[in-house]
Amino acid sequence: MGSYTTLIILAVTVALVQTHVNYNGTWYNQLGSTMMLTAELNGALFGNFTTVLQQPPVMSSSMTGLFGTAANNTVSTFGFVARWGSSYVGSWNGEYKVCQGVHVLISNFILKPPTNSCVESRLSLRTGEECFTRFRQVPLSGEQCAANQYNPCNSPC
Repeated sequence: MGSYTTLIILAVTVALVQTHVNYNGTWYNQLGSTMMLTAELNGALFGNFTTVLQQPPVMSSSMTGLFGTAANNTVSTFGFVARWGSSYVGSWNGEYKVCQGVHVLISNFILKPPTNSCVESRLSLRTGEECFTRFRQVPLSGEQCAANQYNPCNSPC
């Protein structure tokens, strides 16, 4: 009877861990970029964002942000800012979700590159959506996607 009780407690513990918010670690978006995050108990987010979409082809930036988590620790919103070089800034706001057991960061972003005129400035604003998971959504050269991996981001893998 003791091992049966231990098994039930272990199963409940695993279920709770899988649904709780945990920003720490590596995240991948549907475009191939990578984000390494560290979350502090006071709600601060720190990390590094590496994009494959800018010139030069791979650019890395430190990032900083904040998150807030509901009392049950299963829902959280976040925001962070990253800067590439000395003049290119982007910001992200979103929500941490667990979709069918998959941890996901669903976000909107705003990127503002520098321009040479007021007209260009109004036209240069880039916005969109990104979806981050703990697994790579876009395979690296020579790799394949994980078989039978549920992906709430609807990416190619």
